[in-house]
Amino acid sequence: MDRISYARNLGYYVRENMVKSVKACHRLFGTEKPMYDQLYMLKVLPYGKLQKEYKDVVLDN
Repeated sequence: MDRISYARNLGYYVRENMVKSVKACHRLFGTEKPMYDQLYMLKVLPYGKLQKEYKDVVLDN
């Protein structure tokens, strides 16, 4: 995810908070979805939509 900070000109603390948010989703839902993580880090996907995608995976299982 290092190249993402350069791609979107993210500040250090903004990027760190986004990484913590992604890790929180991983812990909360017990799964990882790298494609959606990267879309969130690129600011294409808002955090609420990221959580919804993780929730949908948990409900499907």
